[in-house]
Amino acid sequence: MSRIFDFSIPALFDLLHADAAAALKEAATSRNYKDGDIIHVQGETTEHMNWVESGAVAFGTLTEADGFLQMVELGQGHHYGEFVYYECQPRKLSAQAIGPTVIMAVHFEQFRKIVEEFPEILKACFQVTSSKNALLLEVYDDARRLPSAQRIAKMLVILSRGRKPETSLPFTQSDFSVILGISKVTVNQTLKKLEEQGIIELGYRFIRVLNLDKLRQCAKRS
Repeated sequence: MSRIFDFSIPALFDLLHADAAAALKEAATSRNYKDGDIIHVQGETTEHMNWVESGAVAFGTLTEADGFLQMVELGQGHHYGEFVYYECQPRKLSAQAIGPTVIMAVHFEQFRKIVEEFPEILKACFQVTSSKNALLLEVYDDARRLPSAQRIAKMLVILSRGRKPETSLPFTQSDFSVILGISKVTVNQTLKKLEEQGIIELGYRFIRVLNLDKLRQCAKRS
């Protein structure tokens, strides 16, 4: 997948005041990765809270048979591993660098001390996690109850949140197939129908929503 879905969830550093952000950055160490480098693998125990300083990180599963299967991407300013505030746990997913990437890491002991001084960090982490959980529940409920065509339309609606009208979404039909677990044939047929109705425009590695109101109607449960 060339690009992964941006669900308009706020980045941690977008929610922090300058002094709290500076405290985290001062305590952090950096590590550079090349495009395609594996940052960590599922099951590894971590002692660090991390964030993407530059570049992007794909999270997914890594197997010998299928290689790396991407599920989600985090860009600049987004964090992961904040659970080390409570206890060190195994990584739930593997991670791979997308392009040249710099990852910052703060050891859990330092992270706890910084949070004691700046409790807004924990509040910001909670806000981001709550947004992610709400989205996951929504997508999970759609997967249980919506037909494939409606799920695809609903995903386009979700992706359009917080964006200007008719903004190009940098996603491909293959991206939808992988993320939603729907065959490429069904995805292609559904998107073509939406395009024929003037609801979306399909381009090279992008999809543009032309009529969000009609798209919402397509996404509603019958």
